[in-house]
Amino acid sequence: MKQLFFYCIIITVMATTACKKSGAEITQTSQVAANAQSEDMSQADKKIRKGFTAKINRVRWVSNGLKSDSTAIPGPAYYGSYGIDSSLVLVGYGSFPGYEQASYAYILLFVNGFKGPGVYPMGEYRGTNSFGVFTSVYEDGTFDQFYSGESSGTLNITSYDEVNNTISGDFNFSAISSTDGNIIIKDGLFAGLQLQ
Repeated sequence: MKQLFFYCIIITVMATTACKKSGAEITQTSQVAANAQSEDMSQADKKIRKGFTAKINRVRWVSNGLKSDSTAIPGPAYYGSYGIDSSLVLVGYGSFPGYEQASYAYILLFVNGFKGPGVYPMGEYRGTNSFGVFTSVYEDGTFDQFYSGESSGTLNITSYDEVNNTISGDFNFSAISSTDGNIIIKDGLFAGLQLQ
């Protein structure tokens, strides 16, 4: 836990000195990093956070928009997109020193048939299912991808603000890879994501 806290402090310092993101984005990312240390987040805590975070195989990951060498990943650290076909995509990017020396990792959540707040079961990556994907990207451009399996978890949309175009919720799922086994993603949280 002390090592994880140390990494989050380092990431926060690097984000404020090396990242080309706006002050508001840096503040939001730093706040998520600082607050994500607690193992169990209360419901009240979940409502006041802004960002994207999860435990991946029991290691806390925060979408900070940085690679492990502190350079910024092009684009926002986290975002959402709502399509005219009622599909919803939520994505968070960030460094993840806890996973096999990956340069960075991202989580993608896809909802087919989004109808607003509610619980969406996550299934296999095919057909008309809602699903989750965890990807770790390495310096040489290679990557590992893990896809949610059949009946592997849930995505709970707790709020959807159509006026301000923001969305919040939580998620959990297990994901498998054809080559690298499986991972467990727990205590996932996204709050105040701006839909594009």
